Amino acid sequence: MTDEELRESSTKISQQATTLLEANEDFEAAMCDAGADGEQYQADVEKTAKESIKLMPTALPKFTGIKRDYYRWRKEWEALQRQGEPTGSKEVKKFQLLDSLDERITRSLHLSSYSTAEDIFRILGNRFGNKTSIALEIVEELQSIPPVKGLQPRKIVRLIHAVEKALHDLHDLGDVGAIKNPLITKSIESKLPDSLKKDWLVFAANEVNAVSSTNRFDKLLAFLKDQECIYEQLEQLQEDEPRGRDLKHAQTRTTKNRQSEGCVVVEIQSTKKDCTSAISSKHCLFPRGWMRLINLEHVPSVLKFMIKGNNAKRPTCAKTVIVKMKRNYNTIITSAQTIKRGLDPAQWEVEADTQMSKKSFCLNCPQN
Repeated sequence: MTDEELRESSTKISQQATTLLEANEDFEAAMCDAGADGEQYQADVEKTAKESIKLMPTALPKFTGIKRDYYRWRKEWEALQRQGEPTGSKEVKKFQLLDSLDERITRSLHLSSYSTAEDIFRILGNRFGNKTSIALEIVEELQSIPPVKGLQPRKIVRLIHAVEKALHDLHDLGDVGAIKNPLITKSIESKLPDSLKKDWLVFAANEVNAVSSTNRFDKLLAFLKDQECIYEQLEQLQEDEPRGRDLKHAQTRTTKNRQSEGCVVVEIQSTKKDCTSAISSKHCLFPRGWMRLINLEHVPSVLKFMIKGNNAKRPTCAKTVIVKMKRNYNTIITSAQTIKRGLDPAQWEVEADTQMSKKSFCLNCPQN
């Protein structure tokens, strides 16, 4: 190998070495940049997590004195209190327990005088933790539900929910057998409407469903759960009935609706023994719309009117007008304008000289 060849090879080697050094420097710079970017990315993620995740403080459940909720409340309270106070401080647990009780319970049982939470739980258990009485109360409440008559989807759904809640409460007590008693199952069946009861009996009679005396309650509950969604949809599709106004109540003085016009019972009493009346009975019903058309001049002379709001013997009548006759008139009527004056209704005197005819008196007047 000549000197020129050696110089050329050494030049090539030096160039390759320079290229490798430059590539190494670029790689190290890239690694540094990647490390900085990774640290920045991790910092950004942690910052975003701290900003987005904000847990609201959870209050401990409060016990209001309902027996059937005692064991569920105690289980939930102890779990949350243990997470919120992991140190297990007895003093903190006591005050948290007192704060989770209704003030009436705390005062009646004098719970603030006890030193530890265990003593308070012992007193609460003696008062509210009798499982036998709780189970009996749950069953009695379920049996007190009235039977559902006809197609009433809302009441049917409420009945199904009541059965589910009773089973859940008894499960918390560890006494599920109380509701699976054949007598209780029969009582639930009797509360079903006729249509649903018929479907259930057909379901129970089918041998494929394998309904027996031991699993009858479980099968009944499963059947009711399947029917629940149907009655929920029926309730939503059920149209609201139009609410008509009750025509049996008295209207205010400013009411001018003819459809809500009531009637007035006029009781005629004569001061003379020989006074005779044109009506066959003592009471007569007058439409208010017709009475408003009568003028005061058509009222017989020297009459005393006494308004008694509670003397109406008919439910459609708002007021009873007792008319005492001082003269022998065959027809008597008062005007709605007289009643609307708003004067003292204890004793009114209306004087006029015009007497109504018998024909006008009997117009639109249904006699008793």
